[in-house]
Amino acid sequence: MGVTGSQTPGEMLMGLVDRLYVINLPVRADRRRDFAGELRRIGLSFEDPRVVLYPAQRPDEPGGFGSVGAHGAFLSHLGVCEAALTAGARAFCVCEDDLDFHPRFAARIGPLASLLGAVPWDIVYAGHDGTVAGRALAGRPEVLELAPDRPVGQLHFVLFRAAAAVRLRDHLRAMLQGPGQGTPMPVDAAIAMFRAANPDLRTLAIAPPLGHQRPSRADIARLPLYDRLPVLRDMADVLRGLRRRLSA
Repeated sequence: MGVTGSQTPGEMLMGLVDRLYVINLPVRADRRRDFAGELRRIGLSFEDPRVVLYPAQRPDEPGGFGSVGAHGAFLSHLGVCEAALTAGARAFCVCEDDLDFHPRFAARIGPLASLLGAVPWDIVYAGHDGTVAGRALAGRPEVLELAPDRPVGQLHFVLFRAAAAVRLRDHLRAMLQGPGQGTPMPVDAAIAMFRAANPDLRTLAIAPPLGHQRPSRADIARLPLYDRLPVLRDMADVLRGLRRRLSA
């Protein structure tokens, strides 16, 4: 894994990881289509064997979580972790299918990839809500080192090293075992708890983030009325697309 100046933005990202996993519910062809466009924009595609479309899970019951969607998100992130480790990935990237890469991704990824390729890290939040705070790494204010107890509330664009992923997999599996192993909680909160319990792991965050969540119909929360009725849902999707283009 490495970075050279002649590479596409996507290749620079892939110089840091062996696999890029995209979590997508099979029924959400709209998100699959949008993310295919994002991949093309940085020089990647779903045809690349390193880019893995991971079918998100949608269980029948909440199973102690706040919703069926929250349960499914937890199982999906755990499943990606298991799949990456089974594939022998030394490092991997997890993208949720509502990720939009930063408009200046192409200009920013080269220097960031070079720095990340030269320093030790276990987890990198390339996407987040923009409110993270930490210590600038190696005099570079765009890369922050986060304290173990500093939670990050979004998981739409995260990189993991395999050694950290092994421990995370075991942590998430244990949380599903019932009383005494942790109360079911959203997966971002579970990973925050994991980081706090493993202070030796080095967590970095890119600031500003390299990607954000695009306006899209939710899969986790109970859908509002306008996303449950077909005609209103189609209108809402059009408006979200317009909002996305205007904010780009």
